[in-house]
Amino acid sequence: MRLSGFFSPGLLLLASVTPSMGQTAPAVTPAGIPASVDSEVLPAQKVLFKIGLNAGRALRSTGYYGVGSLLPVTVGAEYLLSPKFTVYSQVDTDFNLFDRERFPSGRSPFIPAGAFGVGFRYYGTHDHKPFEGLYVGAEFHTEMLHRYNSQTNLNPALNVICGTQHRVGSSLLVDLNAGVGIGGNQRSSGGGYYAPPLAITTQLNLGICFAR
Repeated sequence: MRLSGFFSPGLLLLASVTPSMGQTAPAVTPAGIPASVDSEVLPAQKVLFKIGLNAGRALRSTGYYGVGSLLPVTVGAEYLLSPKFTVYSQVDTDFNLFDRERFPSGRSPFIPAGAFGVGFRYYGTHDHKPFEGLYVGAEFHTEMLHRYNSQTNLNPALNVICGTQHRVGSSLLVDLNAGVGIGGNQRSSGGGYYAPPLAITTQLNLGICFAR
């Protein structure tokens, strides 16, 4: 019996398989993204939650209750649409630090004012860090003012805003912005004065928050 004839088919099969075993498949990340894609343009964090104080509302006019010292608590969330575009919502609640009697018939309300806003931001510089840098945007902003211990006035407005947001350490976030726009006129006509339905509105926020 000739051994060479017996082993030759097996040797040919081994020779055809050996080169393919030396080839390696392209590296793939756990998320299924090829390693050649820049991971910095696809941030892992898509949502930012923050809670803290809006120092821009600490001292402000509170209508018929005059200027009061307030504890302005703010809660917000921001969602990343792309590396530079975000949408967000924010709720501000102003708590009275002192129960001052403004009139003989009533006292300052515990929550004299607040605000709610939704909008979008475009970050011009972010240094590959989501939710950080200089930004411009627009916000639909509604101020709520409590008057006469019973009446609540709402003042909606559409503002163009610009600001900057940066982390301080791993947990703190500072968000400073200012805006101007147009909204409902809170002044009423009377005594020969005509109040137009719309007026120029402004807003100023300085948020110092815990964020994650």
